Amino acid sequence: MSEKKSGGGLLGWALGAAGSAVNYVSSAVGLDELETTNAGPDGADDGVVVSTDGHDEERKALWPMLKEYLGKDIMSVLSIPVWLMEPLSTLQKMAEIMEYAELLDKAAAEEDAEERLALVTAFALGCYAANERTFKPFNPVLGETYECEPKPGVVYVAEQVSHHPPVAAAHAHSDKWRYALTSAVKTKFNGNSIDVFPIGRTDIMLVLPSGEEETYNITPPQSRVHNLVVGRTWVDTFGELRVDCISSGSFCSLDCKPCGWFGKERYEVEGYVCNKAEEPQLYVSGKWGGVSPSGSLVTQRCDAEGEPKAGLDPRSVWAATPKPEGDKYGFTKFAHFLNSFESAPSSGVLASDARRRPDRVALEQGDLAAAGAAKRDVEERQRAERRKREGATGEWTPRYFRHKPIPQSEREVLETDLWEFDAAAFDQRPSPPDSAAAFSPWQFDEADLA
Repeated sequence: MSEKKSGGGLLGWALGAAGSAVNYVSSAVGLDELETTNAGPDGADDGVVVSTDGHDEERKALWPMLKEYLGKDIMSVLSIPVWLMEPLSTLQKMAEIMEYAELLDKAAAEEDAEERLALVTAFALGCYAANERTFKPFNPVLGETYECEPKPGVVYVAEQVSHHPPVAAAHAHSDKWRYALTSAVKTKFNGNSIDVFPIGRTDIMLVLPSGEEETYNITPPQSRVHNLVVGRTWVDTFGELRVDCISSGSFCSLDCKPCGWFGKERYEVEGYVCNKAEEPQLYVSGKWGGVSPSGSLVTQRCDAEGEPKAGLDPRSVWAATPKPEGDKYGFTKFAHFLNSFESAPSSGVLASDARRRPDRVALEQGDLAAAGAAKRDVEERQRAERRKREGATGEWTPRYFRHKPIPQSEREVLETDLWEFDAAAFDQRPSPPDSAAAFSPWQFDEADLA
């Protein structure tokens, strides 16, 4: 297996971290009003504009503290007020990559190996189109789970498997493919910007028509949140998005171009599908986001120098679903679907499911006071559980995922432990309560924590 930092759904985790950094730092700088947009450096708006005024004193009080964290990983010190959050858990946000799961169905059925690799790359790229939001999702508590059926025939399961450091794991499958994710994130606070680095690993396994299994590994680019202190805040993603076919040695390398002055090359991607000998076979180009036009990806056969062959029309492999206009949080229709019980398995979901979080529910209903109080209660309960666990078993055992031993050399490259899905544990999960049941990812009874 390739020892590479990699991502897929962890992009949702990382960009959620970017959102928290945007909002936290923006609230700290003492501005009378900050507009968070999808604008580039020229300030041209092409996305949802969010006003964060009305909290001037809080902003002024926080900035002196933040100056101490220049050059450091700021995510370890953040505690975000609910008025800067969106009514989603990070576990749900990670599932947004499944909006384009049909690309994996097409890849599994595709006989051409290069086009198959391009389709898997389009799947990896597609989640960026929905992840420009700068509201912060709720941090999952240890033991929190999320289950859904994002598409017909697809099962998706995620769980927060570690709290210090924060790590989430996810698994999805259909009869044509499997998806496995271990997700974490690092950040670097630079004063007026913050760099976001997804770490962990994502593997995708396709079942080809011949019955052969083909494995892919995704390595994402980094993201940067610009203008945290001065100017309009916006998010850019740049660098190499690489998808390796571990089975054949072929790969796709996409250059996600940094946004230049006046929005030049904003969202643009360009690269090649290459064979094991690193010879270009397909020219791949498009955009990872935007509004008009939205994200898209096309391929075209190319010569040995990488030039598209004359007389051959480009093939469209992906086009982003248009975003709804005027949505309060900038949610896509798919994000709303993931947030509802409509996406839940027909058998129901456990009491630990993210949909049941009382802070998330209160925020969704527009009750900020109740959301803030519920968030404090959830966080305090988690701290009490940790104290109890350290004095008792000292260990936390995730419900659906098991720790996967890996060589130390691979651990150093990935910068996190790996977790793998336990299908037997999933099949033996308890009967879910009804939809009105209270949120309960907890290990101990509340009376035992007194």
